Amino acid sequence: QVVVGGDTPPAPSAALDLRGNNGGLLIPRMTTAERSAIASPAAGLLVYNTSLQCLEMNAGSSASPDWTCLSVAAAGVGAINCGAATPSNSLRVNMDAAGTSVTLPYTGGNGNYYKGQAVASTGVTGLTASLAGGYLASGSGNFSFAITGTPASTGIASFAITVGGQSC
Repeated sequence: QVVVGGDTPPAPSAALDLRGNNGGLLIPRMTTAERSAIASPAAGLLVYNTSLQCLEMNAGSSASPDWTCLSVAAAGVGAINCGAATPSNSLRVNMDAAGTSVTLPYTGGNGNYYKGQAVASTGVTGLTASLAGGYLASGSGNFSFAITGTPASTGIASFAITVGGQSC
């Protein structure tokens, strides 16, 4: 463990603890060609790609690099087709919803990362719709919400969701 810019012990979980309030961390900057010339890049290696103007990480292995831009742009979709929500099966009162999912199509995805969410049902209560975080497709795609819980009554269960700047 190493501290740079300070005289107190490093944070317990840090291998390298950089401290300061008048500058930031500057990682190697290179073109795509220069980055591609790195022999056996370690998984997790970070560079700033000046050709693409993005922070890249090798998400692959040394033998098979997979350079991925780490985006800080917000996830965005043009529209969610709420009327086309498709459940995988029907639910019954007082029966566990385990194994049930709802597919919800979207258009205009920008390929960025969206956070996961869990939303409680209204109308018919007792259910939760959960969406794992992931990357939007560029263009059209589907969200898949896992439904858990036990419906408390008959009727329609509604879930107020917001993903990629659109609500349904």
